Amino acid sequence: MEEVLQALRAAGLPDQEIPAHYHRLAVLLVALISSDAGIGTVTPEERGQGLELFRVAVLGAAPGRFPALAHFARDVHPLSADRRTAFEDIVDAHLDHIESAVARG
Repeated sequence: MEEVLQALRAAGLPDQEIPAHYHRLAVLLVALISSDAGIGTVTPEERGQGLELFRVAVLGAAPGRFPALAHFARDVHPLSADRRTAFEDIVDAHLDHIESAVARG
């Protein structure tokens, strides 16, 4: 905690913004660790079954009841797909937000 808090302060963030940014980064890290741990307990057969259920549910969404899901179904991926890339994108976006806050303040 100390090192992250010091890094955020050294980056130039105003002190009042540091706790919120620290909390967001900590939540992201815990989410990735939890995701990896959970997926690591699933057998390949269970993973395949889960992906098939996801595919059927998403691609089979009734447009009248779920218009947005039906529209975006082919581009929506299960959480296990590219989660590390998604996590990196989220961290990058948050770091960009921190840089913007530093530039403003």
